[in-house]
Amino acid sequence: MTENIESVDKEPSGASIAEDTTATKPASALAGISRSLTEDELSSPGTRKLIIDRLDKAEMDVVKLREYEAKYHDSDKKVAILTEKVKQTNSFEILYGASLVLGSIFAGLAPSVWDKQPYGWLSLLAGIGLVIGTVIAKGVRR
Repeated sequence: MTENIESVDKEPSGASIAEDTTATKPASALAGISRSLTEDELSSPGTRKLIIDRLDKAEMDVVKLREYEAKYHDSDKKVAILTEKVKQTNSFEILYGASLVLGSIFAGLAPSVWDKQPYGWLSLLAGIGLVIGTVIAKGVRR
């Protein structure tokens, strides 16, 4: 699972970025026009309007991308929190199972050491205590 996360975190190489942007660019009527403008072209009101229109579109795209960036970071935090909760749940389940087994072993061992008191009573009480404690812990945990 960490390999998948690490591969997502890596930045793609420059070649793949160029290929992706050229493949996804929409066709524009102004795509073939030279980007260098003379002073006369910059002074015309039509050029200014086109530049301002493009700037407005770019600013709207930036706003949308910032929203996605915020959503990404929120999701990333949620994933980290849920991953830690899963780890805690798994460790609790392991401890729950181990305590239940030990309690059962102690309770089952009590009849064989019953004639060697106080070990019989200690084994029985320890076993019952562990089993009851683990069941209560499981109930509280849920």
